[in-house]
Amino acid sequence: MSGQRLNPKLLSLARLMILTPVIIAGLPPVRGSLGWEGSALADLFSPQLAVSAIGLSFLLGVWSSLRLKAAQREEREVPLPVHRVMDLPLIYVALWASVPQLPLGLIFAKGSLDTLTLCLSALGREPQRAKLRTLLSETTLFALVCLTLGVGGRLMNQQSVTGLLLIHVIYSVVVLASQLRLLQKRFIADALSFSNLLCGVASIYSASEGAFQTSLMYLLLGAGFDGFDGAAARKFGGTRWGVYSDDVADGVNYGIAPGFALYYLLTGVEGLVMGVFYATFTISRLIYFTLNKDASDPDYFAGIPSPVGGMIVMCSVVLFQGQPTWVGFMVGVASTQMVSFSTNYQHIRSFARHRRALKGAPIFLGVFMLSAISWGVKGGASVVLTTAILYGFLPSLLSFKELLAPSHASSELGLSQDD
Repeated sequence: MSGQRLNPKLLSLARLMILTPVIIAGLPPVRGSLGWEGSALADLFSPQLAVSAIGLSFLLGVWSSLRLKAAQREEREVPLPVHRVMDLPLIYVALWASVPQLPLGLIFAKGSLDTLTLCLSALGREPQRAKLRTLLSETTLFALVCLTLGVGGRLMNQQSVTGLLLIHVIYSVVVLASQLRLLQKRFIADALSFSNLLCGVASIYSASEGAFQTSLMYLLLGAGFDGFDGAAARKFGGTRWGVYSDDVADGVNYGIAPGFALYYLLTGVEGLVMGVFYATFTISRLIYFTLNKDASDPDYFAGIPSPVGGMIVMCSVVLFQGQPTWVGFMVGVASTQMVSFSTNYQHIRSFARHRRALKGAPIFLGVFMLSAISWGVKGGASVVLTTAILYGFLPSLLSFKELLAPSHASSELGLSQDD
């Protein structure tokens, strides 16, 4: 039964037949062109209902992209073009509806690349597993619809969606070049690291404009690229500069970009000192990790990983504007945990081996998106910050529990002896 419920073909069919019409009918350009305003259909297919539908559609798409290996084996029985064909109507309408707000060249490039991908799928040239591409496609589609519907606040504004669409187009070009054998597969990991670097540069630019919410979005997007470049290197191989390019991208996205955000938030000498302080700790952690990578346990980090530290700082910048004491405290927490090399943090990929943890990934993304829509960017940032802090203090809490366990056992033993 579980296999039938999670059948990718059924999920795609449900999105096409139920969610897609609701989303399309709720888009303002579509409602205006059909003359529905003031009619019963306008009340039935409202923009508010479309928001809920796109959120559910996003969850279904992410869920299918983060399936277990057993479900992925089942997915091979479903022709890949079926998924693409079922998604294309919503993609094309969303691109058309966003024409007044986004560059026409990017919209045309996005539509053309998706069409070309469909053609390659029909010819059997598309890889069976493309989790990152699916996740990026779903996120881009979600952002396009939210922009058109006018929801998402400052997170889904014209600037951030344009940047996300640009990154998606660049990534799609790299993937298609690899499929057409115009790009060797060993360069894929470097391309992902470059995408992470590009997100870091965009995060710095957004911070310089005072758009800290957008800067946080680019940091999270870069973390997605960062999570897959290592997997691509292990699967396809890499270049001699692969490790260094990854470290440079991490340093820019998780160290320098949050440092600039601190400078532009706090301003003056305080902002400069705080930004340099945090960036120095982040780069020190990356250098230590690189020099000791061969001798370290591949399933554990020595000290909290730099993406988590960057999330703590950037979420604090978004949440505690006007409260420099709290921002400084969070910077201290992130910096201290990053250089706590005697503390081991479990690698994210080791979590993916467990069924429950993998199921929790789309739930976390869904909670973040719904929080950002319902309570603004600060709601989504609160979810990320809480998760990052729990992850950061988890080893200490487990050590404290182990420390209390012998005492508890000894007390029970002493009680039994007294009796």
